[in-house]
Amino acid sequence: RGSGRFETQKAGSKPHEIFGPTMLTSDADTQRRLRAPFEGSFRPRVVRDDLTAVVREEVDTLLMPWNGRHHAALSREFARVLPIAVIRRVLGLQLSLTTVRTCYDAFAKSLGDYKGDEEADSVALQARGTLEAALRQEVRGTGGAESVSVMSRVLGGSGPVLSEDEAVANAMVVMF
Repeated sequence: RGSGRFETQKAGSKPHEIFGPTMLTSDADTQRRLRAPFEGSFRPRVVRDDLTAVVREEVDTLLMPWNGRHHAALSREFARVLPIAVIRRVLGLQLSLTTVRTCYDAFAKSLGDYKGDEEADSVALQARGTLEAALRQEVRGTGGAESVSVMSRVLGGSGPVLSEDEAVANAMVVMF
């Protein structure tokens, strides 16, 4: 917990360039303030008690199209999609899985590049804009988000509250 011990908020930090100021790219009190509204939904007991049924439903939904098929791309059609589908539900969002996956592929390419690929960085920043716009639409109530969700609590329910900018930026990190 000591300041300076494990710092993430550094000039030129690739995650900070891609995601901006978030719980992932901040330190000390700022990091705790940004993380606090989300963390209760991801404690072990809550995950076990509240998310087991959600995970099962999402698994069933993702596997249903496989009926009658003789082969499937497990990684592309299931493993890469399931975490996003579940987190999307936890956050109370209805974002397109394709949109989120496309954006996160761009983020992963940029974050994994240590050679300074400016095109990958540019694509990741464009993807951030796309995902931010979709998230903003949903958190403003036009995207059909569930009435009780992590995002509704983050934006104004009980407990710590974040600005819309902070909520959107940190939702991207939670989904990633």
